[in-house]
Amino acid sequence: MPEPDFQHWALLYNGFLAESDPSKLRSLVVPLEEAIALRLQELNGKASGRHETLALKTAMSNLQKIKTTKLGLPAA
Repeated sequence: MPEPDFQHWALLYNGFLAESDPSKLRSLVVPLEEAIALRLQELNGKASGRHETLALKTAMSNLQKIKTTKLGLPAA
């Protein structure tokens, strides 16, 4: 069973990917970035979190691409 924190960022991420309205996407960016950053901090150095860390880094990369291509926001 996934840990609650994994579920939180993953739910936010899936909701972000499913959204097509740019104004709604913009409102989801900050909470998603915060959830990803928090979870990366929680997993820092834990061998058991390698796969989730990779998923988080992939999610952050995808988020950055969407921010620049769909929302016209500057790259971080």
